[in-house]
Amino acid sequence: MTRQLVNVFFAGWVMWVESGSFLDFRDKQTRWSIYDAYEGRDECRAEMRELIDSIKEAAIKRGEKVSNSERYALVFEKTGGSQTARYYCLPSDTDPRIQTPAMQDNPRSASR
Repeated sequence: MTRQLVNVFFAGWVMWVESGSFLDFRDKQTRWSIYDAYEGRDECRAEMRELIDSIKEAAIKRGEKVSNSERYALVFEKTGGSQTARYYCLPSDTDPRIQTPAMQDNPRSASR
């Protein structure tokens, strides 16, 4: 069993990343991955904000256009289309690939 899976098993909160193109989001064909696991919600959300800021900064340095179209989402505009990454801190017993995440603290609509 990988370290990440062990961490998720014992954690209270998990940061999930949902990614894809506009068409992926429209067609509900996005990809989900686990970024990391945390003991508490506040720790997860603080790490999520730091992660989003660092990814945005690195992309801008590479000359990519990046926007925060939603509270916890980044949209990367590149030649040939855009890619969106949404970040969710969810209780460890919630699997967004199966259940729709509670949306009160998370993004609601797909990228533009």
